[in-house]
Amino acid sequence: MSLRKLLAYLGTRNRTTGDTRPSVEAGVAPATGDEPWADLDASVFTAESLREYRDARQKDGISASTVNRDLNTLSAFYDWLARKQGIVLVRPEFKWEGESKGRDRWLSGEEWRSVQAAFAGLNQGVSQLRGRRSGGSAGGGLVPTSALWPLFVTIVLTGLRLGEALALEWGDLDMARGVIHVRRSLRHTKRGKTDAALRDVPLGKELAERLEAHRTIFAGESQTLRARVFPPQVFNPRRMQALWSRAVAAAQIEHATIHDLRHTFAVHALDKGVTINTLQAILGHSDATMVMRYVRRLSERHTAASGDLVAASVFAL
Repeated sequence: MSLRKLLAYLGTRNRTTGDTRPSVEAGVAPATGDEPWADLDASVFTAESLREYRDARQKDGISASTVNRDLNTLSAFYDWLARKQGIVLVRPEFKWEGESKGRDRWLSGEEWRSVQAAFAGLNQGVSQLRGRRSGGSAGGGLVPTSALWPLFVTIVLTGLRLGEALALEWGDLDMARGVIHVRRSLRHTKRGKTDAALRDVPLGKELAERLEAHRTIFAGESQTLRARVFPPQVFNPRRMQALWSRAVAAAQIEHATIHDLRHTFAVHALDKGVTINTLQAILGHSDATMVMRYVRRLSERHTAASGDLVAASVFAL
């Protein structure tokens, strides 16, 4: 959706200039099989045009986080052009928007339980296993909607990004060591992640038991379907986003996205004593400054309590 909006804007801009030079879009069409994208000249992918697009989106009242998502989509598009089409473009530099503190949304235990209860009731408690919208045949069978919930449990208990969770394979789960090896995301499934992004995240007893039970649901399926922890024929990203949004709305929880489950993991981990350096390694951040935002969120709750703790420690000497 982000890419379609961007291309539509750049296509209009290109037609306005009357430029008829060869298009980088020659022979390229969306994977959905819809109508081909409008021809675009490579010259429209400039820092100036991106700034104009960003300004136009902001005038429409679009949030900073949405603008950043759009620009991140463009980055993924450049990767795809180079990898799949052999078209290498010079990436223009552009400024990321500063997001408000409210974007570091995290869920309390009560909010989490409310969303879980609402999720189980979606689709009258039953979900199609492999429907057209999730990439499979129309008659793929039915499963309880609650059977899809382990995906969200995995994210909130590990701090994984949605794409990383959806790309997990059973071989990535190290039961003996109690860790999950993060080796790929949906954007990097074939070529893997960069060395800097490779990491281990916790696989606690609670999550391990839930995933073992989850695995039995697909035991009768093909080996291809069973390779992924969350088979793509069922756990389509758009479908998961839509189901989560519906559950959040039904639970009357405001402004909670799937990515906020990653924030939820971080805040609760710090609250329970996980060090900043450890959390940085788990989340895969390149430096500790990204983690400090979670510390600031916690400080709102612990400022008064910290004074009592220090007094107790000092005067007990």
